[in-house]
Amino acid sequence: MIEKGSKEDLSINKGLLDKRSYRFFELENGLRVMVVSTIETDERIANGHQPECNGTQPTREEHGILGDMEEMSAAALCINSGGFSDPEEAPGLSHFLEHMLFMGSEKYPGENDFSSHVSTCGGMMNAWTAQERSMFYFQVKTEHFLGCLDRFAQFFIAPLMRDSSVDRELEAVNSEFALAMTNDNNRLQHFLASISAPGSPYRKFIFGNNKSLRDIPLEKGANVSWLLRQHWKANFSADRMTLAIQSYSSLDELECRVREMFEAIPRRAFPAPDYSHFANCFETQEFNKFYKVCSVKQRDMLSIIWSLPSLLPYYQSNPTNVLADLLGDEGEGSILAALRKMHWATELYADACLTSGMRNTTFCSMFEVHVHLTKLGRENIRQVCGVIFDYIKVVLDSLVNETSEVESGLTKNLSQRFPNTFQSYLEERQELWKSSFLYNDPVEALHNCELIAEMMQIVPYTKVVSARYLIEKIDMELYVRLLKLMTPERACIVHQSSEFGRNLESDPNWQTESWFNIRYKSEELSKSLLETWSSSVPSTTGLHLPFKNIFISTNFGLLPKEADMQEPRDLNLDRDAEDRRRYGHLWFQRSAKFEAPRGSLKSIMHIHLWSPEMSGTKERFILQRLFLYAVEQSLSLVAYEGSVASMWYSVDFRLNGLLIHVSGFNEKLFLFYSTILKQILNELPIRSDDQFQAYKGAVRKKIVNWLLDPHSLNSFTYSYLLEKDSYMVDDMLETLDKQSAADLMSFAQRIFQHVRLTVFVYGNITEQEATSIYDYTIYRLRAVPLSERKFGDTAVYDPGTYHIRLLNTNPSDVNMCVTHFHMLGRTDLKTSVFCNLVAYVLNEPAFDYLRTKEMLSYYVALQPWVYRDGGSAHQAILLVCRSQATKFSVDHVSGRMNAFWYRIAPRIIAAMTKQSFRTCINALISEEQLKDTNMWCEYWRGYAEIFSRETIMFKRREKTVEILNTITQDDLLNFFLNEFLDPTRRRTLVVEVAAQTDSVKKLENSLQPVHVTHVEQVMVDREELERQAKSCAEVDVSAVMLTAGYDNQTAVTNLARTTTSFWEDDRHPWPNFDSTELITNVCSFRQRLKFDSGRYV
Repeated sequence: MIEKGSKEDLSINKGLLDKRSYRFFELENGLRVMVVSTIETDERIANGHQPECNGTQPTREEHGILGDMEEMSAAALCINSGGFSDPEEAPGLSHFLEHMLFMGSEKYPGENDFSSHVSTCGGMMNAWTAQERSMFYFQVKTEHFLGCLDRFAQFFIAPLMRDSSVDRELEAVNSEFALAMTNDNNRLQHFLASISAPGSPYRKFIFGNNKSLRDIPLEKGANVSWLLRQHWKANFSADRMTLAIQSYSSLDELECRVREMFEAIPRRAFPAPDYSHFANCFETQEFNKFYKVCSVKQRDMLSIIWSLPSLLPYYQSNPTNVLADLLGDEGEGSILAALRKMHWATELYADACLTSGMRNTTFCSMFEVHVHLTKLGRENIRQVCGVIFDYIKVVLDSLVNETSEVESGLTKNLSQRFPNTFQSYLEERQELWKSSFLYNDPVEALHNCELIAEMMQIVPYTKVVSARYLIEKIDMELYVRLLKLMTPERACIVHQSSEFGRNLESDPNWQTESWFNIRYKSEELSKSLLETWSSSVPSTTGLHLPFKNIFISTNFGLLPKEADMQEPRDLNLDRDAEDRRRYGHLWFQRSAKFEAPRGSLKSIMHIHLWSPEMSGTKERFILQRLFLYAVEQSLSLVAYEGSVASMWYSVDFRLNGLLIHVSGFNEKLFLFYSTILKQILNELPIRSDDQFQAYKGAVRKKIVNWLLDPHSLNSFTYSYLLEKDSYMVDDMLETLDKQSAADLMSFAQRIFQHVRLTVFVYGNITEQEATSIYDYTIYRLRAVPLSERKFGDTAVYDPGTYHIRLLNTNPSDVNMCVTHFHMLGRTDLKTSVFCNLVAYVLNEPAFDYLRTKEMLSYYVALQPWVYRDGGSAHQAILLVCRSQATKFSVDHVSGRMNAFWYRIAPRIIAAMTKQSFRTCINALISEEQLKDTNMWCEYWRGYAEIFSRETIMFKRREKTVEILNTITQDDLLNFFLNEFLDPTRRRTLVVEVAAQTDSVKKLENSLQPVHVTHVEQVMVDREELERQAKSCAEVDVSAVMLTAGYDNQTAVTNLARTTTSFWEDDRHPWPNFDSTELITNVCSFRQRLKFDSGRYV
């Protein structure tokens, strides 16, 4: 209900920290809408101001808000239509339609107009298509929100879907599928769908590619453009849509804008499809089998999947989260703890998200448990399954048998702790999730809108914010019924492994799935095996429900807001801090600005331990990975229950040291941190060679998977050529093989003997508590203090172009990745601002030209790069394109990227109108002035200055705005020409990972596992460079400029007025490929590089 005199719908359940106002309403066309206002009160409305639906955005002065802090506004529209609605003659049509709606409307006919406008205004946009729902969303600076919202609405009112755009966007869909093909999670989900009952909507190929959207329609005499329009008319009906928008406007104003812009969406006469007759589509003989499935990447994953009734109607009892949290527990007595104890597994997670399109449909749900196996686990896979089935029995048994006390490894001083029964577990989780929901920070605008728009399709509007997080009603009968369905007899068991690829040719029983070309083999689950699992007694396995949680907070008190600090202060500079000062810095900032009505706040802290023994060689890098893996395995046992109680931690090697991150409610913060630190500093829990080999194998799989992914391989290669403490992936594997348990133990002892300690404590916490944390850390370390820490060394290149080409290590993967790395070297703040402005101006044009016009790739990115481990002193701009060898050669792709950077980009900067240039400046200024939506925004700014900057500058945002306000368009053009194009100054690193195939040959994409241990370089010759030069030179720049909406003559005129002496009116292709240095041996080239030494601080 909406209370009399109130403008907010008070029936909507939201957290105590969420000060936003919500209102739900329905348009005459049936569109259901939730508007969210970020104005904290509606006093201006109460004082008599009425909204004017004239298309103007109210200013902050009109709202009575002082200052110039900006906010982001967002919108999301969800449609009750997805891939399940695809027609038989065009699989993937819904996904294709999602792409086509972005290609202009009758009111805004420019192709890519929306994404270009949003990007120029400092925002972002995207969309996704799932099984039964599709989502479109964007966020932008508030001052530009109305213009973007009107363009957004036109997608659903009058999209153009031109025939001329069809081929280009089909290439984007096909490219997206080519990238998805190498993802083993995508492959597993599609495989499960493929073994549903014939005729089931799950069997539909919802990704789409050239075969499904071009070849099949052609064979069936269907016109794809006509199918797109018919599909839009049949499914994109206003009464099947839900819209959520959030902005800095009153609720009345937001409602007025929505009615004005979205009322014209047509309401169709077609009802939503009814799939209820497919409720049993997985209850088949084909589903209840054991499957061996080849993985593309290095993995050994066991998955057990059950088909359950649709759980969407039971949202109040939240069975998806209850079961996933229970079976996915990592603490003592859990499935994972038992498997780790026997060295059978390293990770486990349970998956059944309420909003998962695959796992929770309107007619059935799927519950999945996934286990990452060790080599020993792979040999005992039946026993691993047995542990999972036994745990379900333990849960059911706890309903009738109270659990006795059990010895705990977490609290030795308490000696014994009591596990929960299922009933007490549910009650505890109910209170934990309620506290977490009430006192957690509000999510950002875009995520809030996306969540609300989708949840309005599932639950009553009053529950859209809370339904995913709360157990409103404990329904024991429901939980028991579901657990009793999760039997061995009803399970589908899938073992994904790269090892299966070794014997494909010798075994004729391997089959091939048609769309992803998944190789698989099925085996019947014998009656004797099912009986063994069903009749086993779990009492001997050490399984029990989670202990009663010791990290639960009950005190949510808030410190006085008057003591808030504007920026961090180093407490170790105080007069009485001489002992602490020897160890390093203790930065502290109290902040209670994000309080709730009843008062609550968390605290956040990072603890950075630096020692020269932690980094500097490839051996230490590998030992870092092994140390982290061993620590994480032991930490999860003792710290997992903290994460359940809204405490959070991470441990990683960053900034050339060990970085510990802890956050949570204050009452238990110290207990949680001390538990984590003790575990890190304790002797590593490696009790046998089997255990060490399991850790080593898990680390090896991660490294090999970096090697198998062309994008990761590309990133590691340019990092190796830019950062001194980076290493080639094949070097990592060779080094890993040489490490022993003794090496790891020795490393763990050395790294904490001499330490520089930097700590940042922020939030609802006192100075005394912060100093206690610092003192405790010193006490536990017992280390010799170091007087300073050092940032990483960064490569310094002489002017020129440096070119290296590697091969994708999977010979049947058609994906390639090309990165052009345009270096600036060491920068000051002013140069950094110019660099960021260049990247901002060129980001959308690069995407539009390379992705939309040239159709090179679904993935194109142009963005600034900064080496944070090097103190953020070195900067560059990188241009990345991930393409497929079945479409283009690597020379063609690289040449077109050169054409954009050297020929098109300078013209774009030169031809921009004054208004467009000012819009870009204002967008970046707005980005620096974004209002903090929660404590994390303010915290991360302080973190970046303290840990990642050579020079700390807490007023960096203000100084950045000052610089931006002084930059003219001529300044930016001259900067780009002088720093990035001048042959005497420009420094470019080109890293290409090419596919192992001729681009003319159309591969079948039968991706299979590959066993690789090294990276193969390709010797590029001058003939190939000439092909790149040709690809660059043959671009008709005038036509590109015209299509993109720029005046080429204006560009030429403005370029002629610049101060540069090398610009020759583009009479020659750029760059001069004759002067390119070809890197023929990456290791030898690296040894010749000069490095700028990172500073000591």
